[in-house]
Amino acid sequence: DGSLAVSATLSGDTFTHSQYVALKTKDAIVDRFRDSTGERPNVDLRFPDLKIDVHIDRKLCSVSLDSSGESLHKRGYKIATNIAPINEVLAAGLVMLSGWDGQSDFMDPMCGSGTILIEAAMIACNIPPNLMRNEFGFERWKDWDVDLFEKIENSLLSKTRDFHHKIMGLDKSPSAVR
Repeated sequence: DGSLAVSATLSGDTFTHSQYVALKTKDAIVDRFRDSTGERPNVDLRFPDLKIDVHIDRKLCSVSLDSSGESLHKRGYKIATNIAPINEVLAAGLVMLSGWDGQSDFMDPMCGSGTILIEAAMIACNIPPNLMRNEFGFERWKDWDVDLFEKIENSLLSKTRDFHHKIMGLDKSPSAVR
């Protein structure tokens, strides 16, 4: 009924071909499903319901399920970006590392397309990151509890706050600021 995909990353010289490791891992998982349920899950490399990541670092192997889906830095609030946009997660980290607590004005003199400004506003208003995201990877899992997710989301949204200061951005390139 569902589909899966396996990817692998390697470091060290024990294994030298990541696609081989991914293929053998996929074969083992598919065989296990077929043996226990009588059915073989589909493989969909582009849009799987379940994405499995294998990471081998010399003699240490970790297998994880990708609960995020698309990279978490893609927050969903940007339509277009500038030539050299800063990653949203990095922008949020910079705001947090700056020590700014949202109790004063905020200015970015080289704002480009405004990523740092947007992340600062979200932090100041206590808006959860990825609120505008279309979908997380775990939403395609069979045991995903939509009611629990909505309860958690509503709880987080109830903790947002107003911001009574200014957030300003400047950039030498007028086309960057839209």
